[in-house]
Amino acid sequence: MFCQNLCIFSGRLGSDPEVKEFDWGTVLKFGIAVDMPRMDKTTNTWVNETSWANCEFIESKDNFGKGKGKTIRSLRKGDVVHVHTRFQNKDKFITFRVVDIFPEQKPREDSSYDLGGEPRSQRPAV
Repeated sequence: MFCQNLCIFSGRLGSDPEVKEFDWGTVLKFGIAVDMPRMDKTTNTWVNETSWANCEFIESKDNFGKGKGKTIRSLRKGDVVHVHTRFQNKDKFITFRVVDIFPEQKPREDSSYDLGGEPRSQRPAV
């Protein structure tokens, strides 16, 4: 039987990544809020139920500031990310070890164009 330890999450960062430095490298920790829709049987409407995925990325000294570690350091609270992880039990809690991370692209604040390609100044005020 083939077993695979892979979890994929899409959600928002609950806080800026926490950085812990050690002699051998760096650990970056962050939580992802993942909304899961469910039917509320009392109101008969769909509501979002938020679950948290506690993630960590371990970066060795020889890879410091490169690749995924650099990407994670640039993230801020509220940023939307898509994360591929492996889970492990740690101190009676499940921690998700980051394998890959894909931040959702957001428009640059200094750009005069939004995602529709239309200059912001020409859009009608609502």
